[in-house]
Amino acid sequence: MTRHVYFHGLPGSAAELHFLSGLDIEAPQLMHPADWQYAAQSASNPKDSFIGFSLGAFGAIRAAAQRKSAKSLHLISPAAPLELGDFLNSMAGAPVFKAARTHHYLLTALTYGQRTLAQLAPERLIKQIFATSPAADKTLLDGQEFRDSCRDGIHAALINDRKRYLATIHAYVRPWAQLIDELECPVHIYQGSADTWTPPAMAEALSHRLGDRCTLDVLDGLGHYSTLHQSLPKILRHEVANP
Repeated sequence: MTRHVYFHGLPGSAAELHFLSGLDIEAPQLMHPADWQYAAQSASNPKDSFIGFSLGAFGAIRAAAQRKSAKSLHLISPAAPLELGDFLNSMAGAPVFKAARTHHYLLTALTYGQRTLAQLAPERLIKQIFATSPAADKTLLDGQEFRDSCRDGIHAALINDRKRYLATIHAYVRPWAQLIDELECPVHIYQGSADTWTPPAMAEALSHRLGDRCTLDVLDGLGHYSTLHQSLPKILRHEVANP
C-alpha cells in the first residue's frame, strides 16, 4: 500500500490539510531541512509517495532525491530553485527572499515585524498575505477552518520556531537545482495559472528541467491554495485506485 508523506508550505503546518476527509496521508510538522532528512529516512516503503506544497516542494524534492525507491513525487504550487529563472519580481513573497539573499539582518527584522503582527492582529496579517491573491484563493478566506489553518501555520513559523523557519528560508535561496537532476521517480506538477506566490514560470522551469520524467497540469484561474484544495484530493484518490 502506498504511503503518502506531505511536506507543508512555509509559513505553514499540517493544518493546511483541514479540508481532507477520509483520505489517508501522513503530514508531520516539517519546519527545517533536518526534519526533511528525518522524513526521508522514515519513509521505508518502496511505494512511498512524496507530496510537496509551495516551499514544501523543496523538502519533498530533497526527500525523493534521497529515496531512490520512491513511487512518485507530486509538487503542488511548487517553489522552484531561484537559479532556474528570473522569478523574484513575480513572487508575492519577494521581499522575504530578496532579504534572505542579501541582507540577513533585514530578513530578521522583517520576520520580527511579521511575528509581532501575528501576535497582535493575526487577521490583519492574513489579509496582507492574501492581498494580491486571485479570487479563487480569497474565496477560501470565507471559511473559518481555512483562516484557522492559516493562523496555525503563521504561528508555527513566526512564533513557535522562527529561527528554524529563517534557516530554511536561507537554505532555499541558495542554489539547490542539482537535486532535481537526482530524481528517479515520476514527477507530477500542479500549478494554478493565477498563482501570485509561486508564479507559473516556476512550474514551467521545473518541468523543463525534468523533461520526460515530468507531467505538468496547469489549473486555469486558480491560485496558490485553491490549487492545493483542488488537486490534492484527486492525487490521493488516484493513487488509491492505482496502487
